[in-house]
Amino acid sequence: MRAEISGYGETILRIEEDSATFDMWHFVPIIGVQVGDNARAEIELEFEHGGEEQLVEYAFFEYLPAPEFALRVGKILVPIGMFNARLHPSFRWNQVDRPAMFNEVVPAVWSEVGLQAYGRVSLGPRARFEYDLWVTNGLGYEEGVDLSSRRAFVRKLMRDNLRDNNLDKAVGLRSGLDIRSGGGLVHVQSGLSFYTSAVDVDGAERLSIADFDLSVQIGPARLRGEVAQSFWSVGNGSSIAPLERGAYLQGAVDIDQWTLAVRWDYTFERPGMGPVELHNALVPTVRFSPDALWSIRVEIELPLNQAISDIPEADLMLSFSF
Repeated sequence: MRAEISGYGETILRIEEDSATFDMWHFVPIIGVQVGDNARAEIELEFEHGGEEQLVEYAFFEYLPAPEFALRVGKILVPIGMFNARLHPSFRWNQVDRPAMFNEVVPAVWSEVGLQAYGRVSLGPRARFEYDLWVTNGLGYEEGVDLSSRRAFVRKLMRDNLRDNNLDKAVGLRSGLDIRSGGGLVHVQSGLSFYTSAVDVDGAERLSIADFDLSVQIGPARLRGEVAQSFWSVGNGSSIAPLERGAYLQGAVDIDQWTLAVRWDYTFERPGMGPVELHNALVPTVRFSPDALWSIRVEIELPLNQAISDIPEADLMLSFSF
């Protein structure tokens, strides 16, 4: 048995129209224990906003008999889309804020209790097929929640459902390809994800999400993006209505210790299936990494429509990992 400790964190200075606030955004210790040759237990503890919020982000036991198949049980991160599956920690994501679609359409860093199977299947020396299949507790509906406010339901209750109240479990799948060529100079990753769960106890209403992601890296330059659409269905699928959609496209280049990145954010929201809300912005970022374990970042959000704000939001971040 072997134990190891790692983690990461960030402190930011957020400058808005009428305020400037320091925030210890995250401090995240990760503890892992290798149990024999083919099993592992791991827990991630998250302290947010200077300790104002504390939670167990995930905690699982997994059995890994082969690269093609592994089984994970416990509180897992729902791996819908590449950002949730891989990119969300600040030591992997090269900007300050997450894409807007992960605030409004797909929950970011979304934890549920259940079972996950995953694997990586070789398709030759330079390609592999990847899959994640999960079954978890359904959405966190409680008696008295107004389901007509669908946006509020998705954003506030769609995570951390530690106990379920019916037999209808949520199910999800992400499958993708990972291809390298040109002696490793070119790296292409793509994935397609789908999630569905009953919303009410009787299973008459369901929320479903479809997501496509793509990443292309050529040497020091990267282009990545993701698009997602949520659906609300009533009466066992007899009526299906699009709910919200979102997308982002990010270009980035590494130049020695510097990273220059710019992201286009887009969300199309229909809160309560009522008036449309549109978010459309450009988000440029400069990151300087004196060392592989920490970096300084400056970011500004430039709204492209008047529905957001006339005053751009700016962020300064110090991030670290260990």
